[in-house]
Amino acid sequence: MNNSAASCSRREFLQISTSSIIVTILPALAAGCSTDNKNIDIAARRLIEVLNYPKKAREIGEIYINQTPETKQRTIDNLTRKILTTLDIDPEIITDKNGSSLHERLQKQVRQDFIDENIVIVNGWMLSRTEISLCSLAAMLPIPQQ
Repeated sequence: MNNSAASCSRREFLQISTSSIIVTILPALAAGCSTDNKNIDIAARRLIEVLNYPKKAREIGEIYINQTPETKQRTIDNLTRKILTTLDIDPEIITDKNGSSLHERLQKQVRQDFIDENIVIVNGWMLSRTEISLCSLAAMLPIPQQ
């Protein structure tokens, strides 16, 4: 049996092993270190800043989350992405330009939700799906320190 095809030097073995580890781990590291998460966190905060009564929105969001089991499965990241996508803002490309029109986009989408009867009633409040998503997001985010 010819061992030359199956054998390799220690150096070659280490190079192949190291390359294999890098190829396996690199995508996971890249995902964990992505700036996208930072952008999404910033976007989530900007969405909440638009609210006139963030404390009340948080209360309503908590009630809705407790009443709606599937909402408990959501993360801040995927809820923020859902809201941004609804507002026709690419979650991967959050800029000052599309961020500055956030309030107008939200108002337009809320009106459209009511036109389309895309509403929910929570604790006596009739809210558009966009509004309840914002309330849920407010409830999920940690309260900022004053």
